[in-house]
Amino acid sequence: MRDHVLVRDAAASSGGRGTARPEATTAWVVVAVVGTALAIIGWVDILLAWYPPQFGTVEWEFGTISTTIDSLPLATMGLSAFAVAAIARGSPRHARTAGMVCWLIAAGLLGALALYLLDVPVAWKGVKEALRPVLGKAILRTSLMTLSYTALYGWLGWFTWRRWRADR
Repeated sequence: MRDHVLVRDAAASSGGRGTARPEATTAWVVVAVVGTALAIIGWVDILLAWYPPQFGTVEWEFGTISTTIDSLPLATMGLSAFAVAAIARGSPRHARTAGMVCWLIAAGLLGALALYLLDVPVAWKGVKEALRPVLGKAILRTSLMTLSYTALYGWLGWFTWRRWRADR
């Protein structure tokens, strides 16, 4: 017996038109709802790190951007689940929205990286010689993770948009 819960099954549908089985539709709705909840939880956590804003304070900018990057996994998983569910359910409005949000996040991450890298020389001068290896590792980690997340969000935005355009 083959399991077709999450895929379109032409044989199981009436008339052989390839429509999704009710279990598949229900499963993707659950994925969308859980993804939305995870995305909201993750982004609220990130946004609270930015409040109250203290732009111009190197310590705050450096710490807040590092915290943001460290907090991205939950928000990323949630938004990814939402995007995939939108594609699987054939919801162009949700797929377009997810794609645009991903591109906005990618652009925001590039801006955050630029701000972060502008703070690096000040942070480097302000730390004792003995702590520079630790700071260097933190700078490298945050920079590489930011670039990785930027690429991931850019790709997810492109993929979601492309799938939406293909379904039109």
